[in-house]
Amino acid sequence: EEIQVSFTSCSDPSLRISSILRGSFAHVDAVRAVFGAIPTEPQPAGEPFQLPLVVLDRFDNECETYSGSFAVTMTGDARVAGDLPPTFEVSGGRAMLPIIDQTAEMVTFTVHNAVLGSGGDGGAVDEATQTPVPGTPRPGGSGAGGGMSSPEQVQVSLPPDANTQVCRVVFGPGDAERLELKVGRPGDEKGYTAPRPTDKSARSLAFPPTSSFAPAAADGDGDDDEEGGGGSSPTQYAAGEEVVVRIRALDRHDNLVKSQECWFTLEATTTPKLDHDLSSATTKAQPAATAQPYLLQLRNGVAEEYLTLTVAGEVSLRLTRPNVTSLDVSASAVLRVIAGKATSVDVVNIPEAATARSMQLVVHARDMYGNVDETFEQEVAIDYDGQLPDGEELVLPKDGLVRLERGVQRLTVPRRRMGGSPLKENPGVNY
Repeated sequence: EEIQVSFTSCSDPSLRISSILRGSFAHVDAVRAVFGAIPTEPQPAGEPFQLPLVVLDRFDNECETYSGSFAVTMTGDARVAGDLPPTFEVSGGRAMLPIIDQTAEMVTFTVHNAVLGSGGDGGAVDEATQTPVPGTPRPGGSGAGGGMSSPEQVQVSLPPDANTQVCRVVFGPGDAERLELKVGRPGDEKGYTAPRPTDKSARSLAFPPTSSFAPAAADGDGDDDEEGGGGSSPTQYAAGEEVVVRIRALDRHDNLVKSQECWFTLEATTTPKLDHDLSSATTKAQPAATAQPYLLQLRNGVAEEYLTLTVAGEVSLRLTRPNVTSLDVSASAVLRVIAGKATSVDVVNIPEAATARSMQLVVHARDMYGNVDETFEQEVAIDYDGQLPDGEELVLPKDGLVRLERGVQRLTVPRRRMGGSPLKENPGVNY
């Protein structure tokens, strides 16, 4: 720094003395590097952050004539902008390193050889204290740091951890740009959600009984989405499973924006799997699938809805009607629901396929929700009670033993008069 010294008379204050001494003090030899001022507030993720480094002498003066380099390490996803080497190139006692981190996280930066002469860019080091000795020449220079060299060696006392300089910078999310949609099982390893709270009740995605045989898209067709959208095949669940749909507000680098508030609608459209054995035998029109809406609100950037899947087929999830129109809500997901294990066997008569001499029956193995268990491959026994019109009876093949394949078997059962008399064909009559 610069100083100025002037003189006044102690005996005669009115006496003016024109002698003025001006001088300046320069830094002495550089001894260590330290990080500059680090902001405490979060820095925006994905934006360049200038990480400062300053070289000081033993009196903590900035060494404005120092030039050298210091390697730095960093944690997390941080990197030097432009994929440059992680090295401070000091000129004039200062250096700035542009850092990029697209993840909202705390990053630790470390310079390990911050004391000059400790294995990096310095001069002589006292072996007992591992501290540099100012005034000794360094390779490639005339003095330790280019400052005012001392005429004799001076012992410098530095903190024990001076050779390792550490600073931490927090990178925070930017503005929310989209809503992410993902589906998982409560408490699964993918981290979608913690186990379901006891005050959360799952809503059942059951379909109206009149629509239980609405046609579904053929397997392998359509734009199926993986969990969260964008995949090549839907995720598979068993009927009766509970799933959690998790929606998160994300910035352009996929960081969670906890401050984002928004109301929106989650639409779940269930398309039950078509039972071809029944639909091919009837001419009745099948009702179309309908969507069930759920009104949700973001809390700390996240919203969750618990659903119980009960109908085999496909469930399409999408987001609509956000009250923050700047958010992208195009995320979607498709879930494939398969039947659970069979708990019952039923027999269905198809009147449209009956003739005067036979009846068409379909035998199903169904789970507890009425879905056909396609893994069921067993032989079952069927029987009937009661009487048909005109005193007729059915002739069950193999005494009623039926082998189900993929949970289904279709039978043509002859009809006869009581006592074994055969029936005559009457082409104009259907039963």
